[in-house]
Amino acid sequence: MTLISEVLGLKEQPTTLASRDYRKDFYTQGIPVTTINDPGARTINYGIIDFLYKNDAVSFNTINKMVQTVMSTPNKLVGVKKSVLNYFNEFLDNIGFIGQDTTRDKLFEYIFKDLFMYGNSFIELVFDKTDTYIVDLKIINAGRIDYLRSYLGDVIVDETSKPIGYTLRLPHGQAAIGLGDPVPEIYKRIMMKLQDQMFVSPKRIVHFKINEYGDKWYGVGVLEPVIRAVQRKLSIEEAQTNSIYTRGTYPIIAKVGSLDHEPSEQELNSILHTLQNMRHDRYFAFPYYVDVSPLKVDQSDIGENIMLYLTQTQASAAGIPVPFVTGTGQATNRATLNNQQQMWELVLTYYAKQMVDQFKRLILRKIKETNGISEVPDIQWGEIKAEEKNDKIKRIHTSILDGIIAPEEARPYILQAEGFQPNEKAYNEFKKITPTKVESKTPLPPDKQELPNLSTKVKKGVLNPKQPSFSEDQTSKEITTKKQ
Repeated sequence: MTLISEVLGLKEQPTTLASRDYRKDFYTQGIPVTTINDPGARTINYGIIDFLYKNDAVSFNTINKMVQTVMSTPNKLVGVKKSVLNYFNEFLDNIGFIGQDTTRDKLFEYIFKDLFMYGNSFIELVFDKTDTYIVDLKIINAGRIDYLRSYLGDVIVDETSKPIGYTLRLPHGQAAIGLGDPVPEIYKRIMMKLQDQMFVSPKRIVHFKINEYGDKWYGVGVLEPVIRAVQRKLSIEEAQTNSIYTRGTYPIIAKVGSLDHEPSEQELNSILHTLQNMRHDRYFAFPYYVDVSPLKVDQSDIGENIMLYLTQTQASAAGIPVPFVTGTGQATNRATLNNQQQMWELVLTYYAKQMVDQFKRLILRKIKETNGISEVPDIQWGEIKAEEKNDKIKRIHTSILDGIIAPEEARPYILQAEGFQPNEKAYNEFKKITPTKVESKTPLPPDKQELPNLSTKVKKGVLNPKQPSFSEDQTSKEITTKKQ
């Protein structure tokens, strides 16, 4: 039985089947002896992550800045012959006909966002009506899918320690009768599947993970380690807001009575009632024995310091400098901030590499095997840098002048960075008219530097304009020079 999404659209099928099944190869015939059913439980409800993302500005900005920085780098398929590249580029450029409308870049964006928020991202490999060819890719809500589990709550695995499938929870009030794939008979007696859950075969699901630990069934996002800290920060924010709301101005007190007059209870109540009705546009008169003054209360700096500490904790979990997520200037040394930025770029580069490796292995390779393609392309993800464009151009220019790279090697990047379309014909004509001359600005070693000509010898009868003449002032005994 196939998924509902499979009958909503159909792409053109390849003409050839796969030459072999990669699971029949020699390297997939081993059977591990350590196969066990691990609990593999999620450590947190993803609804809490969603709440933090929507209600905490630092969490919201942290996730968005990470996704935006990674996605600002261009990517492309490389490493195979042109016909294979054309096939995979056409496949990825035409995804989104089934399920939500999306594009190649949007699919990558969704994957990175789920990874950074939850540590996990799920993609459905959509097969055609014959359940033979992969025709589309569809993002799955990470909060609705889970491994098929036993009555004890353990992940059910086969003899190769791979999960036998997944369960997808439908929206409230919907039953999963007649939906999904059939559950293998040998597992029906031990599985636990509710009425609102549909079983999905593992061949249809791609699970991306980062920061795995323990049994490695699930990854951990950058918000989960700071859930407690963010909840405390939100509580402190609410408490401080309430304090400012109730004590936006100093409270007014009245000292009633003097040595000559002892106030009665009626007088105290009358003055209290007057104070309660005080406004900026009202005027009051009090007898001489009533002293009205504001009660000055100093605000504590503890709350502000704790808020800063909790914000730094959030940034530390994501490996991002604090000024990047707060958007405000910080009293941070520029050199230190540059080092923090470099470390953050390394973190994002690591996550990008993890995603690219998993995308090639779990999606591109399966498309190749299922749809009968001869090769699997690599994904080339560009360098992730948050530096200013002008600084990078200067660095490239210096490398050209020093002879490290040729101008032709840097030209593709310059064109892409500036958004220009290459025109090879015009470029070749330009090179003929204006030959490239590169002179290094790097100083030569002292032993290879040419010494300047210091000779002051001139031909007889010819004045040297660079040679000064000397004269002596007899009175001051000073020697001065003047050019002839």
